[in-house]
Amino acid sequence: MISSIGWLATALVTASYFFRNHKTLRIMQALGAVVWLTYGVLINSKPVMVANIIVAVVALYSTFLPARVPPPTPESGA
Repeated sequence: MISSIGWLATALVTASYFFRNHKTLRIMQALGAVVWLTYGVLINSKPVMVANIIVAVVALYSTFLPARVPPPTPESGA
């Protein structure tokens, strides 16, 4: 049962790379990280837990950042 959760996490993270939409990709990565975190808790592995907390937070943070506006270039007349 526990190994099934690890395999599910592997499938989610792998599937995330097939999405072209950056927001969808990051949401899938965050979901995969949460499942990996669950797996880490079940096997009592602090490195797995910490790594995937970081991945989930960064993926979600970068998903919901406001869009960046590029600085004006001399060619744009600004």
